[in-house]
Amino acid sequence: LIKDMELSKVLKMQLEALQSGIIETNKTCETIKEQNKKIKENEKLQSEFVANISHELRTPLNSIIGFSELLSNRLLGELNPKQSEYVEDIRVAALRLLGMINEVLDISKIESHTVKLNCSEVDMNLLIQEVCNILKPLSDKKGVNIVLNCSEDIIFLGDYVKFQQVIFNILGNAVKFSPENSEVAVFWEIVDGNIIIKIKDQGLGIEKKYQKKIFDKFFQIPDSTQNKEASTGLGLTIAKEFVKLHNGTIEVQSEPKNGAEFIIKLPYHG
Repeated sequence: LIKDMELSKVLKMQLEALQSGIIETNKTCETIKEQNKKIKENEKLQSEFVANISHELRTPLNSIIGFSELLSNRLLGELNPKQSEYVEDIRVAALRLLGMINEVLDISKIESHTVKLNCSEVDMNLLIQEVCNILKPLSDKKGVNIVLNCSEDIIFLGDYVKFQQVIFNILGNAVKFSPENSEVAVFWEIVDGNIIIKIKDQGLGIEKKYQKKIFDKFFQIPDSTQNKEASTGLGLTIAKEFVKLHNGTIEVQSEPKNGAEFIIKLPYHG
């Protein structure tokens, strides 16, 4: 009888402990839910702030780019060689800064899941040529020759602006990380129902251990010999996300000191 009473007390204590644990667990869950709610609200506010500030910064930058182009094209009068050099430096720096702002704006939209495709018929040849024209001040400054090679005209259904950003980010990186007076090759074709785009540079290349990490947000290769120009570390992340939105894939093939080749594959419905 005494043993039964002691056993009853033990069971009662265990039951009370279990009930207490359940109550504490429920309280902890409620606390975590409340904290997650606050985190999501803060992330939303942060994304909205980034989007607003990015829009505000783009307006004066577009003016700087526009006026520098007017001066560069001699529409307001002749410039001496030194003035021409400074105007071109202003234009190149403004284009780089605008690109960084656009990347921050794009990643904020991706993270808030507000990115939507605005699809239409896209002329791949025209799209790539336009990107080359945008990058011309940067490629000319380094003496990098962009060589275009396509086997046929390609029209596909996609978001022109977003896919142009994909090519701009990858080709822009290829120019940036290329040595002076080198070559970047761009090739595109249709193979087995897919559009294949290859962008290859003659830069330092990418070690195998970094070839997946380079698509991670903010990642930059920790190599003192790499180009140290200002960068957000978001360009390849955005390119990968925009390619995924088009149901495509992107990968890199590279060996150190032997350049890098980025390969984009998109389904083609011709």
